[in-house]
Amino acid sequence: MTVTINDVARVAGVSKSTVSRVLNKSGGVSPETEREVLKAMAALNYRPSFLARGLATQKSYSLAIVVPDIRNPFFAHVCWKAEQIMRDYGYSAIICNTGNQISEEEVYLRRMKDRSVDGIFIASAIGDATNIINFRAQEKIPVLLFDVAVVGYGIPSVSVDDFYGGRRMTEYLIGLGHRRIAFATSDVTYAERQRLSGYKAALWEAGIPVDEQLIIMNDEAEWSRGECQQLVELMTSQTRPTAIFCSNDLKAIRTYGILQRCGLRIPYDVSVVGYDNLDVVEMMSPPLTTMSQPVDEMVEVGVSMLIAELQGQERQEWQREFKPTLVERESCRPLS
Repeated sequence: MTVTINDVARVAGVSKSTVSRVLNKSGGVSPETEREVLKAMAALNYRPSFLARGLATQKSYSLAIVVPDIRNPFFAHVCWKAEQIMRDYGYSAIICNTGNQISEEEVYLRRMKDRSVDGIFIASAIGDATNIINFRAQEKIPVLLFDVAVVGYGIPSVSVDDFYGGRRMTEYLIGLGHRRIAFATSDVTYAERQRLSGYKAALWEAGIPVDEQLIIMNDEAEWSRGECQQLVELMTSQTRPTAIFCSNDLKAIRTYGILQRCGLRIPYDVSVVGYDNLDVVEMMSPPLTTMSQPVDEMVEVGVSMLIAELQGQERQEWQREFKPTLVERESCRPLS
């Protein structure tokens, strides 16, 4: 016999509308009453029909998570954490990987509209997010921008101050006596471009000229293969840098391999730092000095902001920016 919402209400001793509010997480139910409803659902082995819920509320109870590259452990963790929180709110997640391509990002935005998702949590591949601003203006689907800050367009965002992070890490290396500091990047994401700007600002503030020859701008595909001819040529030259600031930890991992093939030891021959504080970098040899982002908190805040908009709650803030922190390990040494 099929268990219905009426059966749950009868066993819990509440009204059908109260059970519905618990299922939809729409508030207005005391913790004690919610526990009784959940207990009744468990006792009856009740499984709500998402199709029926959607027909009744004109909602799909699905949210899209759009990221530039799911192979990147940073974004893989973002997806994992966001999906967990969305599930707790009663939503299923559809994960979309754009491969750092704006064209794919736009395809997914249209596709998610056609699938009638209730909202979109997106880490855009570009900094100004023009395509998302236009999409939001046309479609009115709630959107949360993650890892990108856009002010003045009515789109909530959660980001980290990557300009500060890039400057802070460069200041750290300068404090160790380094003046020839390379910056290894691919100029793909908004975050990496902000970190590069922070790197340049720290050099200028220290009176160190920015040497464009020390900015290693390599194709993302080559980085993923562990290849970077520009870095090899730089590190085998007579004027090689004494430190390398990698724009994320994945590039630092690749840089370790390239330096090893060049016969260079970290940190004795060259210091290396990264950005993101992925779990794996603690196990590298030597453990990597990096910038840490409060990813879990950022995702929690981002999803809650998106859910608040879906529920029609009055928004207290449009943007939330976090500060990264320096994590010192063993991949750097001071110059004597």
